[in-house]
Amino acid sequence: GMNGFLPKPLNLKDIRSGLARLQSGVGGAVAEEGGGTVGGEGALLDEEKLSMWFATFGAGKLRELICTYRSSSAESFRQLNSALVSKDVGQMGRIAHKIAGSAANLGFSALHRLGLDAENAAKRGEDDQALQLGQAMGDIQSRSWHLLEDWLAKTEGRE
Repeated sequence: GMNGFLPKPLNLKDIRSGLARLQSGVGGAVAEEGGGTVGGEGALLDEEKLSMWFATFGAGKLRELICTYRSSSAESFRQLNSALVSKDVGQMGRIAHKIAGSAANLGFSALHRLGLDAENAAKRGEDDQALQLGQAMGDIQSRSWHLLEDWLAKTEGRE
């Protein structure tokens, strides 16, 4: 059987809450959507998620995972840019969805939200809005990379 579920993207607060419910015998370890983002709704990084990855894997393995993500996201952003240039809104929406999922796993909160917004605008047929949101994704990812490097440097310094 199943005692509950946690929706993606996962965050440490929801995992702890779900485990506590299971340990206490209370069923339905269902997480509320949107929790766990440090820095408020507009935060670029989900520091709680990053801290979880850091505690789980350590600095070396986390940097390796980030490097893997960076390589795969570079290809996704090449595809996104190609779709933007050709104004292929459907393709742009599909790629934005893929980028959003990966961004959520890594802790790039703003990129995750922006990717979902771009995907949803494309699905609603709001082509101009979808293209504008898709265009903004590259800048948000770049800013997120810089913040992630700063966060890693500070976190590794505390080890």
